[in-house]
Amino acid sequence: MNSVRPAKAPEMEAMATTMSKQLTRKKTAQMQLRTSRSHQRFTAGIVVMAVFTDILGTVIIMPALSTLCAYAEGGPVDSIMQMDISDEAKVEMIKTKVSPHAFKGERGAWSGSPPIPYSLSMNVMLSMSNFGVAAGNLVFGRLSDRLGCKLPMQFCLFMGIVGYLLIYASGIWVKSYYLFALGIVWNGFFGVTASLAQVFFGRVFEGAERDFWVGSVIIMFLLGGTVGGLIVMPFVLNPENGENYFNSIWLAIGLTVFMWFMVTIFVVEPEDTKKEEAPDPSSTPKMATRILWIAIIASGLDHAGDEGTRMCRGTIMSVLFPEWSTIAMQNLLLMALIGVAMLSMVTVLNTKRIFGLPMLAVLGTAATFATQVVLSLDGITAGPYIAIWHGGKMFGFLSTLSCNFIIQE
Repeated sequence: MNSVRPAKAPEMEAMATTMSKQLTRKKTAQMQLRTSRSHQRFTAGIVVMAVFTDILGTVIIMPALSTLCAYAEGGPVDSIMQMDISDEAKVEMIKTKVSPHAFKGERGAWSGSPPIPYSLSMNVMLSMSNFGVAAGNLVFGRLSDRLGCKLPMQFCLFMGIVGYLLIYASGIWVKSYYLFALGIVWNGFFGVTASLAQVFFGRVFEGAERDFWVGSVIIMFLLGGTVGGLIVMPFVLNPENGENYFNSIWLAIGLTVFMWFMVTIFVVEPEDTKKEEAPDPSSTPKMATRILWIAIIASGLDHAGDEGTRMCRGTIMSVLFPEWSTIAMQNLLLMALIGVAMLSMVTVLNTKRIFGLPMLAVLGTAATFATQVVLSLDGITAGPYIAIWHGGKMFGFLSTLSCNFIIQE
């Protein structure tokens, strides 16, 4: 045994030297991040692009949901079969409007059509995805407090690749509604790069510069959705039924892999120089705590109302107007929604000093309620239905954005 120990001494010394060099490089990089403006902006640019890629990949996936669930009870296929046209015309319409990758077969089977009615089959999936997002924010928010933001961001990007593979497998190989739902929830849980980015910028920047980079995350959230919609268009328009749609997922995977390497190589975790100065939570004024809780609860209720409005576009519209259930039409609607969100963002930024964030939030909530009442009326055709929905949604975004700004401030 004694003869082994001296042989290990050089190895231990080499390991210690390597670790010392790595620590020195990390400290040097952290110092550059703290003192070099160009290094800060370069790092922030990579983080913002990671957010862009994360949102882009999510948007690429969402337009397919309505047509993939088309064979569910009460879905577009049932609507087509009830039309007063010939059987040959019905078959041709299904072939033209419904994706060949739609989940069909025995209802409820692993490789069959969805086990629940059409609207519910999509809304359950999207609601579960929202729960995944909420859970992911809780888990990775906690981890970012303990480990910093870089490692959770790397992990989320990597697991996003796994989610894309699950979604691709569900549509091309397995033909399973359940596996697709798992992929959607999986991506929701790990799709919290935007939240991590905002925490990261709060630790790197201060004051107006911090607000600028946090605002850029919101902008990239919207821009990523717009570009994602443009990227997916060639895949869904040729042919119109979206037969080549799932090929776009490989593009999302490639971009995510690239950004994972960029974050791994160039992003450094900032030093926690403010740990000793962190305020005691018990010292937070009671009134500020109450306002924060009211804003959080109101934001949750507002999101619940937004879900009702989204149902009008994503599910009810597809049943009332089957021609709008194709991936191409759903993608156009998504791009229009993102444009409305951008308009709402500009409106909030330019009017919050005039009206105040609380008033804008109340106005947005009232508009969302009014939109739902109007859309519940019978006899509205496709054009007015879509116009009313987007008009109401423009004001609906005011409440969402205003609540977010109130919580941050």
